[in-house]
Amino acid sequence: MSWLQGNAVVQKTFLALSVSIGSLILGYLFPKSEGSLNETTSTVLLIMFFALLELSNRVNGTALFIILILGGILFYILRKERYERI
Repeated sequence: MSWLQGNAVVQKTFLALSVSIGSLILGYLFPKSEGSLNETTSTVLLIMFFALLELSNRVNGTALFIILILGGILFYILRKERYERI
């Protein structure tokens, strides 16, 4: 796991993956079809999320942990959405 902490390319990839997963989560929580206020709220939260990711990126070893948590949240939301539509 030490190669994950020192490699800048891996850290930037984890950051990009975290932002994309976070934007997917916010897209499900605040759909655009419900109104423009949801889109604005989602954008503001994404900007704050990105700032928090940048701050947490300075601590070694948190990138993989953040991706696992975000992946779990996304899995939960997608599973919940799937069973609500049936």
